[in-house]
Amino acid sequence: MRTRFDPRLRVPDSAMFDVELAAAGPLERVTVFMTERYNFLLAAEIVGEEILIRAATGDEVSESLASGAVEDEENLDWPGDPAESTGHRIEWQEAANGEPAIEEACRLWSGEILFPSGRGVAGPFYVHEQAARGWAFSEALRLPGSEVFEAQVVPYACAKSFAQALLRGGNGEYRRLNRFWTPPIRPWGQPEVIPAPG
Repeated sequence: MRTRFDPRLRVPDSAMFDVELAAAGPLERVTVFMTERYNFLLAAEIVGEEILIRAATGDEVSESLASGAVEDEENLDWPGDPAESTGHRIEWQEAANGEPAIEEACRLWSGEILFPSGRGVAGPFYVHEQAARGWAFSEALRLPGSEVFEAQVVPYACAKSFAQALLRGGNGEYRRLNRFWTPPIRPWGQPEVIPAPG
């Protein structure tokens, strides 16, 4: 089968053979892989009579990293793997006259695309950093280059009891939680810039 590279990846000619080799083997519907010769997670899929090598999406990366059903000590209903603890507690308060609450915080990740205008778009939340990187990279490649100023991955700390709804509800749930008097989710560290390919 012939291999075709998405030209937006800008895989150097010197790395193409190694990338093809890394993608070789039995292919599932979509096979996510990485090679030392290219710094981003890639996906190989059969399209017609050829194998297409393209950027892996966040959901594809998340699915490839999921370890399966993992029991959570609090029997929370995670949509996949439970989020890793930050080792810290987070304080939140829904209303100004409400009672503050303190609970264990877990780590979530989100990709962001920043535009030259200063505005941007944020992706879904993920348990795995690589999944957020996959979303940001694949989304940046999907947009015209002139529209993308920068792609980045942002770490968050989230009160554990809200994390599952945030993973399922995405930006709508994030906006709802940010209307709390003291939100149960906030950035947890510096964003990491994702360099453009090539």
